[in-house]
Amino acid sequence: MEGAILDFEALYEEERKGFLKKDFKGKRPRIEEQFREFWEYDNAEQDAKAYLRNDQAYAYPKRPKWVQGKTIFTNFNDRNKILAEDEDGEVLISSNHASFDIAQYPGNSSPAGMSMIHLLGLPKKSIYNGVSLEKDNVQVIDKIIDLFKSKWSDLDFRARVVKHQLDAIERQFKAADEKEKEKPEEETQKSRRLAKEGFDLAKLHHKELEARIKDLDVDGFQFGLHLYPDHSISHFHMHIVAIHPGMRKYSTSQHDEKTKDVGEVREAIMAFDRKTRTFDKTWVAKTG
Repeated sequence: MEGAILDFEALYEEERKGFLKKDFKGKRPRIEEQFREFWEYDNAEQDAKAYLRNDQAYAYPKRPKWVQGKTIFTNFNDRNKILAEDEDGEVLISSNHASFDIAQYPGNSSPAGMSMIHLLGLPKKSIYNGVSLEKDNVQVIDKIIDLFKSKWSDLDFRARVVKHQLDAIERQFKAADEKEKEKPEEETQKSRRLAKEGFDLAKLHHKELEARIKDLDVDGFQFGLHLYPDHSISHFHMHIVAIHPGMRKYSTSQHDEKTKDVGEVREAIMAFDRKTRTFDKTWVAKTG
């Protein structure tokens, strides 16, 4: 971009150094640590079950990233963001609030999306986190994945996903502009120009990548979880991320390391004994 305040190409290049090469797999030791870290608290089961029964009067401990009585995803029913629901009414897919392009987040790329297509899969029940799933409700992982796979072949669904991402670009630009209105005019000129440059780039990149989406099949996606205490919201949500070449080249890599493959998390749930805080020999063998 001629005369740009930032060297955006250098910004993207630096971000790409943090991308995982293929997927989110290969983090079994850290998954083990996170399960044990949550379940070492004596009241972990009671707190998780209180949230599961949607008990907002329960005395949840005031602990960072811990179980809360209510989150933005508790009883989630934002029809403007819900893109799909399963027939049983158990899970849904929501759009992501963030823009996919780090150019709209100068100085801190963390709030940006992880890909041009970055959706969220949610259970309607109040499930706290991947570490709190049990053998009898682990199927919520499969239900979300199945719902996404069944919907991705629907061209109307794809169009809605693309439109929501364009809306996110517009929303981020407006939010940045509103923030600057609170400051004196002489302090805002550079910031507003930077926001406009990021906005223009994001729209250009959106148009570029939109043309590739028609050829993007479900094999071009990865499904990831942010396990306690790496999560941002204390309600189970699955990250559905397009990792097909090119889909991530303008997005953040800041969450790659903490994003765990849902398949490996599912295996951990089935292998974990809460009372002893140990994993069965099959899991240990795979980890080793």
